[in-house]
Amino acid sequence: MFKPLAASALVLSPNPAAPEARLLFTFPALEPADRFSAPLPRGLRVIVVRTGLGWEVGVFKGSGTDNLLYPTPRWHGAYPCQLSAWSHLDKTFPDIRVLPVRGSRGRLVVDLSSAVSERPAESGPGLPKHARFVGGVISIGWRPGP
Repeated sequence: MFKPLAASALVLSPNPAAPEARLLFTFPALEPADRFSAPLPRGLRVIVVRTGLGWEVGVFKGSGTDNLLYPTPRWHGAYPCQLSAWSHLDKTFPDIRVLPVRGSRGRLVVDLSSAVSERPAESGPGLPKHARFVGGVISIGWRPGP
């Protein structure tokens, strides 16, 4: 079950020279909740939503709907804030992702290094092999800007 951690907990920084991030959430990749959120500085909020492929992480200003983790409002294609089992399995993005927040100096840190995904064998001819998370933990933290 999802449990936000204390604000004093830290996510390890992939760059030892960079400030560490404050841990916002840690949750099982198979978490049954569909959505959770936390406030960030300067009127921002982070929202994590279950999708058919895994999880989508977004940072939003106030009640806005523009995900500030995308480089532009009109983005097309896979992006590191989409935590899908297939991209984790195929190593499309690194397990530890430091994501800039458009219009902010802060960064969101996403850690999938302990998440476990698999692509089951086909159950019949012509059927796709869909990857899925089968275990592990996902952590999300906030690193303030300089």
